[in-house]
Amino acid sequence: MRKSSENTLFKIFLVIPPGLEIPAQMELNPFLPLLTPSSEGTPFEFECELETIYWLNLHLRIPTRILIRYAEFSALSFAELFDKSVRLPWNQYICKDTVLNIRTTCRKSKLYHSDAVTQRIHEAIQSNLGCKLQLASSDDQSQLSKQQLIIVRLFHDHLTISIDSSGNPLYMRGYKQTSAKAPLRENLAAAIITASGWQPQYPLFDPFCGSGTIPIEAALIAKNQPPGLYRDFAFKNWHRFEQSKWHEIRKEIVLNSPPARSSIYGSDRDAGAVSAANSNALNARIDQWVAWSQQPFSAINAVAGKGWLITNPPYGLRTESNRDIRDLYARFGRVIKNEFKGWHVVFLCPDCNLARQTQLKLKSLLTFSNGGTQVQAFASEID
Repeated sequence: MRKSSENTLFKIFLVIPPGLEIPAQMELNPFLPLLTPSSEGTPFEFECELETIYWLNLHLRIPTRILIRYAEFSALSFAELFDKSVRLPWNQYICKDTVLNIRTTCRKSKLYHSDAVTQRIHEAIQSNLGCKLQLASSDDQSQLSKQQLIIVRLFHDHLTISIDSSGNPLYMRGYKQTSAKAPLRENLAAAIITASGWQPQYPLFDPFCGSGTIPIEAALIAKNQPPGLYRDFAFKNWHRFEQSKWHEIRKEIVLNSPPARSSIYGSDRDAGAVSAANSNALNARIDQWVAWSQQPFSAINAVAGKGWLITNPPYGLRTESNRDIRDLYARFGRVIKNEFKGWHVVFLCPDCNLARQTQLKLKSLLTFSNGGTQVQAFASEID
């Protein structure tokens, strides 16, 4: 993508899950020529053109959202809050059928009641546009395609309004229609793969594939297929959205898709998990890039030569009393040392003592939250 001649720049902020900053920066590097760093020097905050916002949403695998910093001002009273909000050019992002999803937090400010601040912002938008607009309830899933998330933060009487350009979180690629137990979010899988140093010319194997997230994300990387190619985004509902240009971008990507050439494998002992993985791979249009099999980990043999084993094995939170889990990790380590010589191994685990049951030489690659549980990605090179 090239910079256009358009001079309008938007302040954006990439929401990165805590702990994934390093791989997020790694995947962002190719886009840096299109981005101007924030004058405040804040990480993952930039200025860019509108079309770049489209491209970032389409291509980035690790962020959760991409927000536009829409407005900043002080507000010491509700009257001041309304007067400043009502003058903003809301019609750039809000249409008359838009359902507003306003999330407000207030800290150390004279206006401390978040619901009241939300109400004033809602009233200001309606007054500005001259129409009534529905406010989404927390459990309303019926209008997701028309919802516009607006994030309002009031801190020390300074208010920041951000407009979400993504819609559903970016980890929701759209291919995962069926899930096995304890599914791994797609952006977490992409971050692990990126941090592992895997390159598509080498085999990648996930022996506890579950619903297939790690192999599918690896296949998307190998195919150079943007993770957002088959999903919708909030920016498509904006007045300034150019539908024809968007179709051209997507059409070029699809036409330039390379033939399958990677050695990516996923297996699981559970037939339902393998079926779910295969279904999700079909939805992601990468079914020819991954070979699935139903088998226990102890029955596998590695592909000869160098490769990457990246997986999210089962783990119990009460590891001291769960002998079966500890035995599983011990067997896991033995099989790896016997069958995967010359390979790089990365696996998730919430407990250092449990990870040590593998008897592998481990280093911590990443630490992040997976489904509310703090986990580490442990890495090892098998001699």
